[in-house]
Amino acid sequence: MAAARRAGADPAYVDSLGHFVAEEQEHARLLELVLSDLGVPLRTRHWSDRVFVLVRRLHSLRTEVLVLLVAEVIALTYYSSLRDGIDDPALHEIFARIHDDEIVHVEFHCQTLPRHLERFPGPIHRCARLLWKLLVTGASIAVAIDHRHLLRRVGVTRRSFLKRVRTDRRQIETRLFGQTTHSWRPRPPEYPPTRTWSAEPK
Repeated sequence: MAAARRAGADPAYVDSLGHFVAEEQEHARLLELVLSDLGVPLRTRHWSDRVFVLVRRLHSLRTEVLVLLVAEVIALTYYSSLRDGIDDPALHEIFARIHDDEIVHVEFHCQTLPRHLERFPGPIHRCARLLWKLLVTGASIAVAIDHRHLLRRVGVTRRSFLKRVRTDRRQIETRLFGQTTHSWRPRPPEYPPTRTWSAEPK
């Protein structure tokens, strides 16, 4: 938010970012309630938090949004996996809500960020694309390892998790850095879901 104001971003854009931040905070609150009900201790620190904060502060609003997008791209597969693999109705509703919110966030950034990325000189634009791709790949591997037991319990292998993240990353990368007009949509899961679902936000 502060970076957006310093960059002189359009007030409507800043308001939208504020709305998304509020939704992410609500997601954190819901997940905290879930973990508390399950008797799982909360982590107060994680190495990935420090890495993301450091990278976000490296350059500008564009850099900060790109880094935020890393988490949101991975969240698409992560929360759809939990949504489709857990039978509990209350948990299913929570994970479906988070997933649907993330779809809206990603689509918003796919529509608004490319024109800002185009201002990068050619070499920097290519470098930013490569670094973003590597960051998504590295972060997804970390999630697949850290959450391997939970993913296995909902019927998702590390390989299928990484493959699904890679599919989304490639499509979103094209929207952000390439010249394309097709609208990104998440693909159906590659394993039999416990419920049918729609790719469109509710």
